[in-house]
Amino acid sequence: MKRNLFITLLAIFIAGCSHVPLSTMVSMSGFDEEDFIAIKPDEVRVKVRSDKPLDLSDEDIKLQFKLKSPSGNLDENLALNKVSQSSRQIDSWFGEDTTQYSSTFSLSDKSVVSFKKFQDSKLVRTSRENAKMNFNAKVQFPDNTPEQITFSIDLLLNPSDGYFTLIDEYYFDFDEAKKNSQAGE
Repeated sequence: MKRNLFITLLAIFIAGCSHVPLSTMVSMSGFDEEDFIAIKPDEVRVKVRSDKPLDLSDEDIKLQFKLKSPSGNLDENLALNKVSQSSRQIDSWFGEDTTQYSSTFSLSDKSVVSFKKFQDSKLVRTSRENAKMNFNAKVQFPDNTPEQITFSIDLLLNPSDGYFTLIDEYYFDFDEAKKNSQAGE
């Protein structure tokens, strides 16, 4: 059974905002429909970084795109395909050296088609100041996920701009979440 606890997703969603770097908020504050239309869907990437090995499959992660405007809403979960998995040693001046594990995903072929349809939709092209666009990553942690993990999720919309962070070094304790959800029942 996958750790698809409602409490887990709710906790990540609520706490996620507190783990979004200020630099991401600033860079995305000017993001508008022209920026969205300029995205090349084949270049979109989602990277999940963690302090412990995390074997996410294509089914475990989705990229959600939302557009809310006075003339309508779009909300789509886009399927992803894993393109790479790696680890690297991070040298520390103070304390112990650590290993960072990462998995990088691209939009699936079907999601590339869907993304292009969003870009061409009348709703996106007519949205102006009153529209709100956002991207979220939805992760369903597999059974073999460590009980405690610190992870980050980065999004690449334009290779020349580099990745920006959606969630930065969020610590999650599955044991604690399970205890809290059982206590609330």
